[in-house]
Amino acid sequence: MSNTNRIFFHDNPYPLGHTLEEFVWSARVDPERGLLFDFHLVTNSYYAEDDSDDNEDVDSDWKSKTVWGNYHNCILSSTEWHSGGIVMGTSENKFDFSKFNHETLITDQLPLGDKFDFQDLAFYIYLLGHDSCCDHKIVLNRNPDNTFEISWTGKIARTYYGDYEFKHSFEANINKVKFDGIYFCYGLSEEENLKILQDCTVDPSIFKIADNKFEVLNY
Repeated sequence: MSNTNRIFFHDNPYPLGHTLEEFVWSARVDPERGLLFDFHLVTNSYYAEDDSDDNEDVDSDWKSKTVWGNYHNCILSSTEWHSGGIVMGTSENKFDFSKFNHETLITDQLPLGDKFDFQDLAFYIYLLGHDSCCDHKIVLNRNPDNTFEISWTGKIARTYYGDYEFKHSFEANINKVKFDGIYFCYGLSEEENLKILQDCTVDPSIFKIADNKFEVLNY
């Protein structure tokens, strides 16, 4: 079985991981933050490839198939519930999309610090309830056909159960990912969105406007 287009939650009761129903890599403009990358991941049901309950002699909910089955599937996203994401370009540090080939994105590194607000995390996660995730490392490598191979790791705290320690980890591997474009900020005009993009990128001429977003030309 291939390890691509799957996510693995280490030491959970499904060592072969979980297939992905949806994965979107996009960007958006924000009048206060600049140009941001967004990632949105949805799994198929946890039990899609194994609906047995043959491991119920376990020492924690994390290892119980019954518990996982109660929550059905995972959503890991910077857009589903809030406006998170990773800042890629600002007026002071412009983003050069033409040079984006092999990159590693890091956000919300541990330790978070005593004054950190969980509401400010780049990504939210629904896992076993609405939990929390941080310490993200997202590696993107461009293929000759301009798709990307993506490897994404991070840490999880079961905050839905009141446990704020990031003691669990995940790894996702996704192949042949196409960039979905740069979405407008809702409520701003086309001209206002373009102005933000121009302020935050090295060469805004490589973008064209289509369906409330900017597409990348020759990419």
